[in-house]
Amino acid sequence: MADDLKDLLKDPEDSQELDEEIIEDDGKPPWEEDDTPVESESVEDDSDAVDDSADVVSVDENIVDLRKDKMTAFLKILNMLREPCEDMVVENGKICQITNKKTCIYEIDADELFGNSSFMMSGVNQKYSLLEPFVKQEVDVFLEIKKHGYEFRDSISKMTFSRPHKDHMENHFISKDVLSSKLKTKDSRVFEFDFEKNVLLRLGTYSKTLTATTIRLEFKDEKASFNIQAADNTATTKINLVELKDELDITDIEGYVTFSIPTFQSFINSGITEIKAILHEREEKGSFVIELKADLKITDDSGSIPISAWMIGELKPF
Repeated sequence: MADDLKDLLKDPEDSQELDEEIIEDDGKPPWEEDDTPVESESVEDDSDAVDDSADVVSVDENIVDLRKDKMTAFLKILNMLREPCEDMVVENGKICQITNKKTCIYEIDADELFGNSSFMMSGVNQKYSLLEPFVKQEVDVFLEIKKHGYEFRDSISKMTFSRPHKDHMENHFISKDVLSSKLKTKDSRVFEFDFEKNVLLRLGTYSKTLTATTIRLEFKDEKASFNIQAADNTATTKINLVELKDELDITDIEGYVTFSIPTFQSFINSGITEIKAILHEREEKGSFVIELKADLKITDDSGSIPISAWMIGELKPF
């Protein structure tokens, strides 16, 4: 891992990703770690089987009950990750991994679903499609984690996947301690703001219409505003999505910072209708971290799954 998270997360202005193109990145990210566990493709191709000495996460053989509501919540997590991430790593019920294009880190506390279970899933987009019929048909599903792989089953069908392969994984688990040490945020925050449903709907519509992949956070005259501009730099359309004034805890900032719109969109894709955005200063002057936070409900009267996404941006002059 790089010495600083800034070396892991790209400024979105330097990324040419579009929502439709995020899963089409053929290049490997330059932050690979040799000791990271991985998973094979699905069972249809059993040429990827590994021996007992393969480098994988520790596996506690157990059965996870994913009855209707829990399976629905699990599929929403896959829907959130299937475009920005090729793979998903669950360690002791937690997910914390960087995206393929290094624009974001997702942190998901999914122990309400998995308890302390650990497993890894390659090809998240494909697995989403394979598991979707379970949710559409509202059946009870069980996830059985075994030494050599894992399987999803209901009373009719069973899907078996072989256990992780080291060399096939794009995405890696990041421990909470490592994440904290790399973010290097100050104790003070710049603001905390709630993106409510109506604002998120506008963000989705405006960014899609203008093919915009970044949202621009501008600081001027002791105010801040989130702005969307057409991807074509010659276009004249600029939308002031929402303005912040009373929410600012630090007002002596001048310039703008850009963040990735697909990260916001991934929350919307999972059915989340409100996102709390918290902007932190980093120890490095002119560097900021925005944290997007939300709770993914399992049911209206049961638990929820806390989700955070972290993005870094550098302050630039107008």
